[in-house]
Amino acid sequence: MRLKLSVPVLALATALLPRTAPAQERPERGPWNRDLYLSESADGRSFGNERVFVERGGVPTLVRDTRGRLVAAFQWFPFDQCESFDRVAVMISEDDGKTWSRTKTIHVEGLPADFMRPFDPTLAVLDDGRLRLYFTSHNRERRTPAIYSAVSADGKRYKFEPGLRFGVEGERVIDCAVGQLGKQWHLFAPVQGARGEGYHAISDDGLSFRRLENVRIDGDRQWLGCAVTIEEGLRFFGTGRGGVWSVTSRDGAKWQLEEGSRGRHMDPGVAQTKDGHWLLIGTGPLRAEAGPPPFDPRGLPVERPGQPRR
Repeated sequence: MRLKLSVPVLALATALLPRTAPAQERPERGPWNRDLYLSESADGRSFGNERVFVERGGVPTLVRDTRGRLVAAFQWFPFDQCESFDRVAVMISEDDGKTWSRTKTIHVEGLPADFMRPFDPTLAVLDDGRLRLYFTSHNRERRTPAIYSAVSADGKRYKFEPGLRFGVEGERVIDCAVGQLGKQWHLFAPVQGARGEGYHAISDDGLSFRRLENVRIDGDRQWLGCAVTIEEGLRFFGTGRGGVWSVTSRDGAKWQLEEGSRGRHMDPGVAQTKDGHWLLIGTGPLRAEAGPPPFDPRGLPVERPGQPRR
């Protein structure tokens, strides 16, 4: 089976490289060479008990739905499953994260044929119990990446929701985070190339978003992560050179930086368990045996010296 490597994979590989090194010269930096890690916290500020959650994964999102299940979604890069490489996959726990279901790729019914398959997943729990999946994509009419959505009753099978959720003309909007504050939904996404700056938009229905003034954070930090509803408002977990950081806000516009240690991971997805503990899934460092993907740009297996033919 042939597999065409997606634009997001190549773009992410480029983003992780020094500006002086072309991505094609450093394939070992690609997102397929990282694992997802799971850690725990009693207060949502300091996390520990870290362990590998999924091998060869990235861009995690985590929620607890109205049935009490923990649902994790992420970009998956299994080397032994060509049809699942660079696809959004899910794992579900019904016992507060003690055990998890097998990894399974999602299906989005009704996705137009000219759309790039979904990537950069973000899950949100709706009032009626369904899950909404926000994701990045683009199509023939709008080639600049933007945010779209689909809904699901079980977290595995989704139905595409027509229309654009959020985009900025001429700018790449990827890796969004969405959280509910009162009756409104707040969407955030890192502004590409602008350190510490993120897009911010609000919506009454989670479908039509209105852009507000960009949010900002000091230091070498990015609005790359997740927004979680807490009693005081919203807590955002983001990505920084020193690891995961978090801020809180009562209105989604003004933020207060928190203390604590959350691990040296990227793009975290965070949720609370039924007993009030916190779980964090983040993208870890490069694997020791990092290398090029197992498929070429045409989706054909790459033969390497000493390896058997596929």
